[in-house]
Amino acid sequence: MHFTTVLIATLGFVGLGSAGQVNFYYDQNCQNYAGSVNVGSYQTIGGPAGSHSAMWISSDQAQCSRTCGPLIICGDSNCNTRKATSQWPSSSACKGFSSGVWARNGCGSNMCGNA
Repeated sequence: MHFTTVLIATLGFVGLGSAGQVNFYYDQNCQNYAGSVNVGSYQTIGGPAGSHSAMWISSDQAQCSRTCGPLIICGDSNCNTRKATSQWPSSSACKGFSSGVWARNGCGSNMCGNA
């Protein structure tokens, strides 16, 4: 019984914590790989120092009700400058900013449109 309870609690936590993988790049065209992260629900995560573009590689939340979906790349940590995107292998998946890049899971946020 204890094992089942722990397993269910663990699976629930993992489900809440994952939204997808984002790769970061040092250039603005997603060519010079810098690293990757898993962005959880309602998180904004910055890329490695010196990274200037990012691309969503996978997502377990393809769409969100009453929002524009989770796939957002930002040019600042508050996502005041942002671009909604699709995930790889779409040709429009790569987004870059000269200021640096952050990846945001936009579920639950009204971030429709680019800013």
